Amino acid sequence: MKPRLKWPLLLALYLSQGLPYGFFTQALPVLLREDGASLARIGVSGILFLPWALKWVIAPWVDASGSRRGWIIPLQLAAVAVALGLSAAGESGSAKLFWLQIGIVLTALIAATQDVPTDGWAVRLLAANERGLGNAVQVGGYRLGMVLGSGVLMIVLDRTGWAAAFVSMAVLLLVALLPVLLAVEEPPSQGASTAPNARPLAQLRHRLAVPGMTLLLLALAAYKFGDGMATVALFTLMMDASDPAHSATDYTLQASVVVIATGLAGIAGGVIGDAVGFAGLFAFSALLSAAGCAWLLHLLAARRLPARLHRPLRTSSSPTSP
Repeated sequence: MKPRLKWPLLLALYLSQGLPYGFFTQALPVLLREDGASLARIGVSGILFLPWALKWVIAPWVDASGSRRGWIIPLQLAAVAVALGLSAAGESGSAKLFWLQIGIVLTALIAATQDVPTDGWAVRLLAANERGLGNAVQVGGYRLGMVLGSGVLMIVLDRTGWAAAFVSMAVLLLVALLPVLLAVEEPPSQGASTAPNARPLAQLRHRLAVPGMTLLLLALAAYKFGDGMATVALFTLMMDASDPAHSATDYTLQASVVVIATGLAGIAGGVIGDAVGFAGLFAFSALLSAAGCAWLLHLLAARRLPARLHRPLRTSSSPTSP
């Protein structure tokens, strides 16, 4: 595939992943917080995204089918249908929360499944010398989707209502599908091994038996565990810093900065990783992350952040002071 077609396709594929995920990860905690939920309940709500942790189950079937495009198109159309269905849901607080949770589960099932052929197609599309730039484009597309979902759609939700937000999501997903509809999927290169046509679960066990794979999976889990923990605290801090009278503006400003910074960091990571390798990139990232955490702790201790963050933390389960 020509580069001028390859990069827009990658951008669209990953924007489609980030758009609903960005909206749902922002909308659910906000509604839970408005409902008086504790920090523990907000953290547990992440179980609704369990399909993302189980997407490996479908991977052997995707490989066995050979076609990535044949999976992506119907799955994205299903996501559009869910968004349109949610647009017709009730407007009351309890109804919105219920249907939002149902929508999250359905969208997570669709998006997690779609992510498998998307990643597989990206691996096929990118030559070894293109993977640094390609991953930067993927991260950029995903973060652009996050900005649209967590920023623009949240503003639409606040300003014009529930239905308009989900109709807008459906329209954006349809637009992002256009490059996929126009793309021609090329078969694997002649030197590539042929995907199995039978016994996908046996093939999965075979891939897990590759030397070093178990250690890699454990290392990835250890790395991300601390990062998931920090995300819950960060989003809660952002909510608590928002003035209820200006909650949409305050929270969206913060969320957009986080998403934009993450996207820029992903792009920079692709370039730096090509230059210094994995070890250098992880070491540099660890230093930057530690410095950012230390600065945030210093600002909290010095009481230099918005005054709302320096009040005692209150939860719905706290007893009333006499």
